[in-house]
Amino acid sequence: MSRSQVIPFHKGDKPMEVVVLVLPGTSQICVSSIVEPMVVANEIARRTIFSWRLASIEGPYAECMGGVAIKVSQDISAEKRVLSSQNAPFAAIVCGGIDIERHCTPAAVSLFRSYARHGVSIFGVDAGAWVLAKAGLIDGRKCTINGRLIPALGESFTNLFVEKHSFISDGSITTCSGGYAPLKMMLATIEERCGPDLARSVAQFFDPMYTYGLSTYGKSAVGGVSKLDTAIRLMENNLEDCIPVGKVADTVKLSRRQLERLFKTYTGMSPNRYYRHLRLSRARDLLNSTDMTILAVAIACGFVSSSHFSIVFREHFGQGPSTMRIFARSQWANSLVAGSVERGTRQRLSA
Repeated sequence: MSRSQVIPFHKGDKPMEVVVLVLPGTSQICVSSIVEPMVVANEIARRTIFSWRLASIEGPYAECMGGVAIKVSQDISAEKRVLSSQNAPFAAIVCGGIDIERHCTPAAVSLFRSYARHGVSIFGVDAGAWVLAKAGLIDGRKCTINGRLIPALGESFTNLFVEKHSFISDGSITTCSGGYAPLKMMLATIEERCGPDLARSVAQFFDPMYTYGLSTYGKSAVGGVSKLDTAIRLMENNLEDCIPVGKVADTVKLSRRQLERLFKTYTGMSPNRYYRHLRLSRARDLLNSTDMTILAVAIACGFVSSSHFSIVFREHFGQGPSTMRIFARSQWANSLVAGSVERGTRQRLSA
């Protein structure tokens, strides 16, 4: 699969199941920054790529920072029963916050050791790396944690390589600092699992000013990157009547060669390829959210014929526009029905 493609929309694909253990004192911002990118990815893809459930140490609620309670699906005991039945999730995330040493319980440590034995991808968010360190899962690895806890983590667990970063992946384990850093972590995860096209679309949902490669997300636009930003804005505003790349370079006062180097450095693509990526991404969004004909979508995205558009679209996404529209809408409709049935079942059981 090329880096410009997303995972094809096959009928039999199973959602990637994610368990999020919310420890007492966790920031709501961290929880939202984990869950909402998955919600948006499903919405954009028009199918259930991710499924998730929240878990607590004990009981139906997890008390976050400030005493705000978040309702969870089940507690650690129930999670262990699920895991013992060989139903391991795709990923397990532990979110910690205030007073992590007290909330890093033996049950939480044991659960994540079990996840590791089952080959689950593991994430520690905010103070969550403390649990992973206590479990011995990041011994000898590079890791990060909420900035205020970096000295304490390094002193308490001397066999770690603690660094100050938004997030660090070392093998199958990713550790992340607090605040909005989990959003960056989730965007990188979506890029890795589903391709940069979907990841960019999710990023732009949260930040419409987001443009270039995910590795630069959150950095200030200075110097050459500022000119890259201007060039991309020019492209985005001219998707139907495309501007020659030479004219784009002239507008931002760069030579064509300089513009090509800038695009390659920050997006991994040539200007022409990135321009085509923008047009095809817009086409995908129109196909999934409107009833426009294939020809109308093609013209709106700068293609002169539906046949040429279909060929290019298939090369980029792995399937034709008609097929994507049919599968995307049917998968999304099925997920809505399934969700409605599940909610109805829960309501009856709780009545």
